[in-house]
Amino acid sequence: PMGLYKGLVLSVCIACAAASVLFGGYMYVDQNTPAGGTVPKDLFDKTNIVWLSLVDPNNLTFPNEFLSVMNNSDVASNLKMVTIGGQTWGANWATIFQSVEVAVASASRLATWKTRYGIDGFDIDMEGLGTTPVDVPAAFIKQLKIAEPTLLVSLCVYGIPIGHDLDNYLVNLMVAEPGFLDWIFVMAYDTPDRTETYVNYYLKPTTSYPIVKPVPPQQIVVGIKGTGAYSTCNPSEYTVIGQFAKEQNLRGIGVWAFGTDGSSFNSSWFRPDCYQGYADLCRALSARSDCSDGV
Repeated sequence: PMGLYKGLVLSVCIACAAASVLFGGYMYVDQNTPAGGTVPKDLFDKTNIVWLSLVDPNNLTFPNEFLSVMNNSDVASNLKMVTIGGQTWGANWATIFQSVEVAVASASRLATWKTRYGIDGFDIDMEGLGTTPVDVPAAFIKQLKIAEPTLLVSLCVYGIPIGHDLDNYLVNLMVAEPGFLDWIFVMAYDTPDRTETYVNYYLKPTTSYPIVKPVPPQQIVVGIKGTGAYSTCNPSEYTVIGQFAKEQNLRGIGVWAFGTDGSSFNSSWFRPDCYQGYADLCRALSARSDCSDGV
């Protein structure tokens, strides 16, 4: 997902614990900016996943800010995914991907984070990466699973697959080799109609697009707009997108994004109408009756 905003982006997922539906977003900690503010408690108390981002591939260090988030009692039962790369650090994948040997060694090192820090998996975002032999990132992803078979691994992909050969290769490999990736995150961030179109490029591919076989719906999480510097929440659209995700049996929905101004939480990011939209999505996806409408 977009990694341009310097500050803290909150990842929140509201879903029914008994179901596989995910409703999430991203906790973005710019490694050059101290995280500030206090996370409103109920942003986590009905969640089942938190994405911690972004880690620089050129400096595989676990940020202390991630630990502060994970220490929140409401996060303890959540899946905890670490996002590597993004627009901020995407070009730095070249360091890891200089050879298969380096990629495999880096993946083995990262896999130890599961037991060392208590995370559940990695979200791979290669925005900004230049031309790279496809076998190198494929070997990196495979090694994550070899080194730690219980790791979850996901891949961020563009809404329109044309021109993104590496991502498409990895998506096709996921379909051909079950267990290679757990899901893809389709970076749509658009209106309901366009969001449906983007998802269908993967869910119902045609011969004119580079996805060879349909991606199973349970391996698709779709990104929607939150509120903040690079997107605006549109609660009236949330129910429509939520219904689409439910009808298509998608793995879930991811929100980009909530955040801070770099020193304290900016209340405009937590407007009541946005919260109402998130509550509507919670109800649409999980059919639960206790989805909170506000902080």
